[in-house]
Amino acid sequence: MSVYISAELRRVVHKRAEGRCEYCLMPEFATFAAHEIDHIIAQKHGGQTTLENLALACILCNKLRLRALCRWQNVRNLIRLRQAA
Repeated sequence: MSVYISAELRRVVHKRAEGRCEYCLMPEFATFAAHEIDHIIAQKHGGQTTLENLALACILCNKLRLRALCRWQNVRNLIRLRQAA
């Protein structure tokens, strides 16, 4: 299921991430495709479209099976970094 994410919310997520994938830290300028907005907790698992549940993600982390490895190794660190900010 696809949910509309406003341009303003996308901008805030991108700014917070400083243009880097929030899972693997790859800078957007170093990739062949623009980073995407990802739900940390998937919508199908009850994740909401809120700033706290959205992350800037490179195409590898967001679309491919590498996402499972990337996500679960780094999601705790991502949450800790956000809580510290």
